[in-house]
Amino acid sequence: MIKPIQRVDHLVRQLLPASLVVLLILMQAVPTRIPQMAGVVPLLPMIGIFYWSLYRPDLLVPSVAFATGLVNDIVLGAPVGVSSLVFLAMQGMTASQRRFFHGKSFLLIWAGFATLAAGGLLIQLALSAALFGRAPLFHALLAEYIITVCCYPLPSWMFSRLQLFWLRSE
Repeated sequence: MIKPIQRVDHLVRQLLPASLVVLLILMQAVPTRIPQMAGVVPLLPMIGIFYWSLYRPDLLVPSVAFATGLVNDIVLGAPVGVSSLVFLAMQGMTASQRRFFHGKSFLLIWAGFATLAAGGLLIQLALSAALFGRAPLFHALLAEYIITVCCYPLPSWMFSRLQLFWLRSE
């Protein structure tokens, strides 16, 4: 018989990836004090979606990607559904290429993230242009993309440590 403490432990382990993506959403929403870069922030939740879809797709399923996208849109005040579609696309493409990335070097995985993040930003650009009737500034999107790709190694390293510590027995 499973003890209640074991059930709670299992539940916490199951919720870890989604909770971390929500934490990244909240971190992304914190205003920066950099003068000409107020609207340019790294798309941190994309990093979480990519990482957990690649290494633990059983814990970041499409419904979780969709729900975190809704949370992202609500927290940032974006049109509801845009981030959900982007996160779903990223989760699906990452999970489908899991076998390709297995055992590859970090640089190749980082390049894979860069490619998928570019695709995610293009989807976001197309949806935003369709909803608002105008496209966001290209240089702002490019800056967001570059910052996001450059930020990837640190959260990825932190997630790998958490995965080894918290999810090793799953």
